[in-house]
Amino acid sequence: MSISFLPDILPPLEDGVCFICDGSGIDYNDQHCRTCQGKGRAMVRRWPAEANFANSNAYAVMAALGIEQSPGGSVPHSGLPDILRRALIVLNDDRAASQHTRPAWSVEGGWAGIAIRETGNLSEIVHMGPVIRSTGLDADGLRDRVRSVVEVVEVAHKLGVGITWG
Repeated sequence: MSISFLPDILPPLEDGVCFICDGSGIDYNDQHCRTCQGKGRAMVRRWPAEANFANSNAYAVMAALGIEQSPGGSVPHSGLPDILRRALIVLNDDRAASQHTRPAWSVEGGWAGIAIRETGNLSEIVHMGPVIRSTGLDADGLRDRVRSVVEVVEVAHKLGVGITWG
């Protein structure tokens, strides 16, 4: 899952490359694309700015910028200067940025239970489940994401609108 930050506008539909098949006319199931009827072109919306992050990274950015941490929401135009002020602090103060980082972690296989595998006269306990890893989020990664949201905020401010996410 992911969360996108956008200026709070609805751009008009315009002719463009189909977003499902990337212009090939064939969808992700190797079928005739129903969105563009196999033409590779469809009506699409193009936002003037967008920042898209994994949910956990989006929540870290929201926390750093003082935005309500929720899967969807908005900030009106009048609230954009506050976001920019908080962004300046995070971008220039190591302590402020490090408050919203998280370390990398890994969960080895076995969290999904165990099974007994029998081979001839030998019984073996096998731990089930895949290894799960998170790369974490360091201060530089947080700052990169904050810069992307600042670009969206600046475009929204110029357009006289707020920002939205979801």
